[in-house]
Amino acid sequence: MENFISEYGPLFGIGAFMIVIFPLSAYMAKRQREKIKQTAMQLGLQFNEGMKMPFLGVGGWNVTGKYEGVDVFFETFKRGSGKNKKTYTRFRAYFAQPFNSGLHISREGLGSKLMQKIKGKDIQTGNPDFDNKFLLKANSEANVIPVLLRPDLQQALIRFFNDFKGSHIQDDAIEFVARGTVYDVDRLRTIFGEMTRLTKMFKV
Repeated sequence: MENFISEYGPLFGIGAFMIVIFPLSAYMAKRQREKIKQTAMQLGLQFNEGMKMPFLGVGGWNVTGKYEGVDVFFETFKRGSGKNKKTYTRFRAYFAQPFNSGLHISREGLGSKLMQKIKGKDIQTGNPDFDNKFLLKANSEANVIPVLLRPDLQQALIRFFNDFKGSHIQDDAIEFVARGTVYDVDRLRTIFGEMTRLTKMFKV
């Protein structure tokens, strides 16, 4: 009997741990999902269920809809693996009309190596105070340069990227990534308020 316990005891311990941790994880995820549903309703947005994980009964989700007349989206995702795995929230505010120019804008330094791998021509506006702060790429300058030459938009971009580090702009949307799961309604109003305000300043 003692041999049996010493040999198989750890397995029973692991089994007991799994029996406790899985229902607890499912419960916490369900509570969080309900809070996000409530937040989406307060913002006038739609909560969309994702594919559920069979053993937990939970799964992915996203929130979509219009905020201040602009199509918006947010979801959570994970980066890393094992103990280094972390949760992030991705936000997007879409342009009324995509540029269709291969546009990519990010802050100089943050993600610069990644941006340098993106295909497209490096572009300049002629304003060194602005150009030195950003990495700008596009396959065609025709639709992009006239927009980026505007001083009011340049200043708005500088302010936005200062306040929302981890942002970038692509052909069809402004994207911001925040650490953790964001569902506080006041913070979401701030994030989407600034993103949609900037989105409206882009005119093709």
